[in-house]
Amino acid sequence: MHKRTPAQVYQPSEKRKPKQELQQLLTITVRRYVYTDSTISLFGIRYKIPAGYIGCRIWLYLKGDKVSLEAMDKIIYKFRLKV
Repeated sequence: MHKRTPAQVYQPSEKRKPKQELQQLLTITVRRYVYTDSTISLFGIRYKIPAGYIGCRIWLYLKGDKVSLEAMDKIIYKFRLKV
């Protein structure tokens, strides 16, 4: 470093992520089992979902307080988390 402090040597990264990639990085993706009463559990709270998916595993996408549920490559339900 030739007598320069780390602060003098530091250069911020110029890497920028595309908006779509940032959206993907900020989204939590998990699988959930649909119980016999047509609910799923998320953070200890049960959420009712449309009938027809009992016994299936579905994908859950969580971004902020918005939740999307996906089965067979289509969004089947959207809701906001209870706070």
